[in-house]
Amino acid sequence: MSDKLFKKATKKHKAGHYKEAQSLYKKILKSLPQDVDANYMLGTLYAEQGDTNNALKYMSFAEQLAPHSQYIKNNLGNVSRMRGDYETAETKYKEALAIQPNMIEALNNLAIVYRRLNQTSQAITLYKNAISLSPNFVEANYNLGKSYWDQGQFDDAKACFQRVLEIDPNHALASFEMGNCYLNVGDKENAITCFEKYLSLVPRDECGARLKLSYLNAGEMPERQPEQLVKQTYEKKARTWDADVERIDMEFLGPQHIQNAIKQQLPDAAKLAVLDIGCGTGLCGPFLKPIASTLHGVDLSEHMLAIARDKKHYDRLTCEDILYYLETYGDMYDLVVGSGVLIFFGDLLAMFEAVSRRLNFGGYFIFTLYKSNEANIEIRDNMHFSHSEQYIRLIADQSGLAVTQIEPVVHEYDHEQPQPGFLVILKKDT
Repeated sequence: MSDKLFKKATKKHKAGHYKEAQSLYKKILKSLPQDVDANYMLGTLYAEQGDTNNALKYMSFAEQLAPHSQYIKNNLGNVSRMRGDYETAETKYKEALAIQPNMIEALNNLAIVYRRLNQTSQAITLYKNAISLSPNFVEANYNLGKSYWDQGQFDDAKACFQRVLEIDPNHALASFEMGNCYLNVGDKENAITCFEKYLSLVPRDECGARLKLSYLNAGEMPERQPEQLVKQTYEKKARTWDADVERIDMEFLGPQHIQNAIKQQLPDAAKLAVLDIGCGTGLCGPFLKPIASTLHGVDLSEHMLAIARDKKHYDRLTCEDILYYLETYGDMYDLVVGSGVLIFFGDLLAMFEAVSRRLNFGGYFIFTLYKSNEANIEIRDNMHFSHSEQYIRLIADQSGLAVTQIEPVVHEYDHEQPQPGFLVILKKDT
């Protein structure tokens, strides 16, 4: 009976009928709680749905029941990696490889962890090992290309992406990365072709191909960066973000500008309801906490928020899209700050209006963004948005916010080169 139920469950699982599959796996476990396969597959199902707590629960129990299964250990590594626990992920992948040294999936996954930990040379070695065992292993070839790109070995990266497309001509991510390779050498025509091919394969555009096409004057400007792109970017950056923003060649000055603005505009501030949008690892927390009766933070990256939680400055941290948070959560604030987060948005009207609705009368909206010297909204070569002073004033007026100050500042340093920005202070007077 359990075999029939298990086959039925896995069939539902593969078809994407998760609720029915989950119910069937649990029915098996109700009568056979120590069934390895049902525990393992139920954990896998939860992982595919993003529920890493339950995934970890069922897979860990499966590991106890079958401690010598390289497959369970490999997938436990995947769940740990999803949770940002790279140390445990590394351990599990190594345990899998101790059981089966030629397990190409574990080699590839361990390399992914090393790349996330900025140990790119070690990652490259592992990807090469996996490819030597299975030359047509698409994921390893693609990931090797990404690692070469990280190292500035652009020709090697291009060769890897070309190899992926030889194996799978409709590999969307390889098409996108080939576009980046062409863009890097100024071949706009081929870059446009590659980005358009990616969009034909992935219309929802998780990588930002529409941004690239707009930058190349080959498409309309999107309203914002894709949510998935932002999440992936900061998942990789989370562990080193606090250290990176203090490097001389990469220094990010947003928190410093906002702190100075608060001292200038609100010198005696205390007991304010404060919201930090795009709070990241909580760089603004140390100077916001002393003036806050409540301090809330919202960010798309759970990996960044995990670091912010450890600092214990915030009363509440929410992993959510900022606009959705502002439009859905009912809290009112005296001060909303945004350190370098509006660079991910082109059209700012919806953001300004949403903040305005959440501000108490007399409340302030203080933020930094990149400065545009020409058009109202421009896409920079780093695929972030910049905005003109004229545009900020126009949108503020439309949103019921009065301009208190728009000050030209250095937003950050990129390889020791100052990047122009604005420090903006808006006030809700009506």
